[in-house]
Amino acid sequence: MYVPDKENFCPLPFSHAAILTDGAYQICCLHETPTEHRLNINKVPIDDWKKSNYVNEVKNSFLENQKHPGCNGCWTRESWGQSSLRHRTTNEYSLFKVDAGKIDAKFDKLITVEVQLGNLCNLTCLMCDEKSSSAILAENKKLKINIFEQKDFSWNDTAFDHLYEILKMEPKIINVRGGEPLYNKKLLELLEKLPEKICRKSVLHITTNATIWNDKWEHVIKKFKLVRFMFSLDATNELYEYIRFPGNWKIVETNIKQIIKLDNVKPLVHCVVQNLNVGNLFDIITWSQEQKLWLTFNQLTGPDYLSITNLPLTLKKQAIEHLEKCLLVPQLPLHLEQFICMCQQQLTQTLSEHDATAWEECITYLDTRDQVRNNSHKKFLIY
Repeated sequence: MYVPDKENFCPLPFSHAAILTDGAYQICCLHETPTEHRLNINKVPIDDWKKSNYVNEVKNSFLENQKHPGCNGCWTRESWGQSSLRHRTTNEYSLFKVDAGKIDAKFDKLITVEVQLGNLCNLTCLMCDEKSSSAILAENKKLKINIFEQKDFSWNDTAFDHLYEILKMEPKIINVRGGEPLYNKKLLELLEKLPEKICRKSVLHITTNATIWNDKWEHVIKKFKLVRFMFSLDATNELYEYIRFPGNWKIVETNIKQIIKLDNVKPLVHCVVQNLNVGNLFDIITWSQEQKLWLTFNQLTGPDYLSITNLPLTLKKQAIEHLEKCLLVPQLPLHLEQFICMCQQQLTQTLSEHDATAWEECITYLDTRDQVRNNSHKKFLIY
């Protein structure tokens, strides 16, 4: 719990490290670190970063009950009356008997680490970008629209040595993202090497597209006290395969069914809601219920041309009707009901609005990808 005189306090600068796909350290995944203050795991061990002037600046800001400008993501969300990352972190810490209100300047234990282990990925998801997918970057190079080069996201042997030392510090939660973690052989090797006595003290959180599963990964997973699997699924069957090209739904479904059999696995499904699937959420809801998987929705934050409201009038009306059908699903959890109603409201409020330029940008984007992939969005968007 927060102490009364520090209502703006956040424990993350004292107890957490985030590492981005390019190897840059950050206070958390949302913190906006100025370029001149960025240190990189390819060159610098975590202790040097934790002792850096910038990290100390952020810590002092919170100790003085100030709102640091690098944390605007949380301040904005809280101004909307929504739960922020710092709130969720405090609640999560309480589960591990860590009182965030008692963290002070002397606190120096790494409780959580979040690693976006490079951009190595086997899918070209339509809402993704070069920073998070090597496959998108490669496709963009074919289209001659790439912003980065693959070397910008390469982790050297020193980086993996530094990461191994971080994991040996026994953080209570190891949060691994990508790219696609299960596609990363270096990550597999690192976790295979990590002593089981350390694994038994940690909760491993993996955000995965579930396209990869094998005996080696099963062996590693069994070493940990608890493994939270967040399956990134935005639809089922053909629409899934279109959004997360070239994913194979049958393989993904089979892998998930194998993973959730493990005794130490706690699974959930995370669905990014966008204009491509807002009129087709019923199937992912009912599929998740059939598999007894907890489902969460999160509205797409970018790119804007994939926003749920960037649809012509006919498709907006169809989406509103479809969402009404979703509300009739038996035993629909309250959090899904509230999210669906919010989407309905946004679509209804914009029925009289149609940004032809934004819609054209969306279609141009989809057409460009379709040509490379020998695919067609017109199987799912009839306008």
